[in-house]
Amino acid sequence: MVRADILDAMDEVLRRYRSRNQPFGGVQLLMIGDLHQLSPIVKPDEWQLLRAYYDTIFFFSSRALKQTPLVNIELKHIYRQADTSFIDLLNAIRENRITQQVLADLNKRYVPDFKPNESEGYITLTTHNNSAQHLNTSKLAQIKATTHQFKAVVQGDFPEFAYPTVFDLELKVGAQVMFVKNDSSRDKLFYNGKIGKVLRIADEVIYVKCPGDDDEIGVGPMIWQNIKYALNPATKEVQENITGSFTQYPLRLAWAITIHKSQGLTFEKAIIDAEDAFTHGQVYVALSRCKTLEGMVLSSPLKGKSVITDQTVANYTLESERNAPTEDSLLEAKKTFQEVLLRDLFDFNPVKYKFFALLKLAEENDHLLAGKFADTLHQLKTAVEKEIYTVADKFQQELNQLLQQTHLPENHEVLQERVKKAGTYFLSKLEPMLLLPLQKLAVETDNKAIRKVVLSALNGLKQEIIIKFQVLKEASVNGFKALNYLQNKANAAIDFVSVAAEKSNASAKTITIESDPEKYNFPDLFNALRSWRNRLAEEKNVPAYVILHQKVLESLVEKLPSTLAELEMIKGIGKGKIDQYGEEILAYINAYCKNKNIERMPFVAEKVSIKTASTVSKIDTKQVSYDLFKSGKTIAEIAAERSLTSGTIENHLLY
Repeated sequence: MVRADILDAMDEVLRRYRSRNQPFGGVQLLMIGDLHQLSPIVKPDEWQLLRAYYDTIFFFSSRALKQTPLVNIELKHIYRQADTSFIDLLNAIRENRITQQVLADLNKRYVPDFKPNESEGYITLTTHNNSAQHLNTSKLAQIKATTHQFKAVVQGDFPEFAYPTVFDLELKVGAQVMFVKNDSSRDKLFYNGKIGKVLRIADEVIYVKCPGDDDEIGVGPMIWQNIKYALNPATKEVQENITGSFTQYPLRLAWAITIHKSQGLTFEKAIIDAEDAFTHGQVYVALSRCKTLEGMVLSSPLKGKSVITDQTVANYTLESERNAPTEDSLLEAKKTFQEVLLRDLFDFNPVKYKFFALLKLAEENDHLLAGKFADTLHQLKTAVEKEIYTVADKFQQELNQLLQQTHLPENHEVLQERVKKAGTYFLSKLEPMLLLPLQKLAVETDNKAIRKVVLSALNGLKQEIIIKFQVLKEASVNGFKALNYLQNKANAAIDFVSVAAEKSNASAKTITIESDPEKYNFPDLFNALRSWRNRLAEEKNVPAYVILHQKVLESLVEKLPSTLAELEMIKGIGKGKIDQYGEEILAYINAYCKNKNIERMPFVAEKVSIKTASTVSKIDTKQVSYDLFKSGKTIAEIAAERSLTSGTIENHLLY
């Protein structure tokens, strides 16, 4: 059973890569299991750490799960047992409805000193591992026959903790064994959990006879594969990659196994040793492994204290039964889910937030980025806010009105027509106003660290836009379908990652972080100054930007200063740089202008605005966010209004 902290770890990862403001990143979560079976395992030292955050270790104590409505559906059809009387007894144990009559009926299966005939194939289910091992070892020792040893063969990557069965298998003719793997052949002669006896061992084949079978089964070594999963960029499907293998006979000694290992198995005949049961669900699991009451034997009378049921689980189950979903509530949940996806289709806030993050980086590092990177983003921002963001906000209001009706969004004809028209509109704006300009935008700087972080932000924005473009393209033609929307969104994300990886690999050895000199009026001069700067940096064993930033080189080529006084007016060149490199820089520029007969214009210093405490009153940005929150606005609304991310607003409110 999954622990609460594991679910919260999943929530953390999904929020990071999907939607950070929704539980599990907005992903639908399907959980299947039986709460009345064995509890999740937590070591005492782990619980000492976790108890401060969780009231129980069960999945329903997950902090993320508590933030989302949970729909509980109970599957009631039973396949293992057919006898209604036995099923009623098992349900009484499962649901902690234990009466003296229930115990009396079960204890009819108590047989003191039960010694089954070896041919009957009984297996003992015991609470502790050492008990099972002791019984298997002693039973094997009693057989007066030659011991055969079989060692597993491990190839590639297959860690020891993942071994599917014993590495060293010891068997004798007459040993009771259990198959630990399903027969993969078309004959399906055995399955995981089937009991039998070793009849003979010859020519590396173990012959096993199972109760009820007419023929013996010849068993050879079988292979278990260690598989890792990866996305196939062509098919958009998860594919298996085999990294290692474990080869062994699919058998183990089976006079006894632990109740824990019996989970998921079915036995025709079993001896239940549950006197020392110590945890929730242990007795129920043991009893419910048997197909019939007649096939079960108790090695000791079952007592009420042996049946341990966690009251927390019982309460949760009872509450789930009281709030079992009706057909109407399931339909409403389906409608709500479609509405969430439809709003997400026309939600441009993720694009807005990533655009803002990129713009902020560009502004903070404008002195390091070549060209008009920040200026270009500002121009795009002005147009996009008017043509896309504002229109999208208004359309969300229209959606809210249309979604007031009882139809499922997928079946709402008027809504579907509006979706197609809106999709067409936003497509016509998204490509020319954002997608194409950003594709042409280059991150040029001689600071590798800055280039990496800015390029990452730019690619993140491109990915968000491309995904939005693809889902809108589908909606503009076929309207809204939940499954199509999710599939197209996933495919667009996979395609982007695959293309980005290919570009990264292709350019890994040839990548340039220098600006193209042909963009400037005097490319030869730019090349000369850059070569001088790079050579000097190599001699001093420092990054090139420590000598002069690329932005400074651009200003030198644009302004063409002729004196030290003019040189000092270039932004990014202080007195220290003048003293170190001033004469060399002027020598390059003056020689170039003389050789090219360039007549220089009167030099104009770059304007630098200086803000002082006397002219600027400092605003407490955290207080502004808090005041907006107190006024009733949501975090998302505050973030949009202040052009900040939701995470920044959350940090403001926590301060």
